[in-house]
Amino acid sequence: MRADSIGKQVRDYFALMLAHAEGKLGQALWRKAYRRLGLKLRAVGLELIAPSTLWSDTQQRLDAYARTFRDMNRVVDAYVDDLRERYSISKRDVTDGLCPLRHATSSRAISPGFA
Repeated sequence: MRADSIGKQVRDYFALMLAHAEGKLGQALWRKAYRRLGLKLRAVGLELIAPSTLWSDTQQRLDAYARTFRDMNRVVDAYVDDLRERYSISKRDVTDGLCPLRHATSSRAISPGFA
C-alpha cells in the first residue's frame, strides 16, 4: 500500500466535505452577525458551495477555512460592518433597539429551538 498518494475518490469526497463545511461555517458566521444586530436569523440560509476539482485548489480552500475558523470573531465583526453599511444601521440604532430590521422580541422568536 502506497502512502504517498491518495485516490481520486478520496480527494473528491474530501473536497465535497470541505465545501459543505465551508457553507455551514459561512452560515454560522452570518447568523452570529445577524444576531449581534438583532436581525431575523431565518434570513440566513445555507449557501451551497461547489467542491473544487483540483487538489491544489482544495488545499488552498482548506487553508482559508482554517484561518477563518481560527479568527471567527474578526470575520463576524467584518460581517456586522457589512450589514450596517448595507442597511444603513448605525451603532446607536442597535443599542437603542431602533434597528429597522429587528425581529419581534417574543420568547418564541429568540428561543434556540426556533432560531
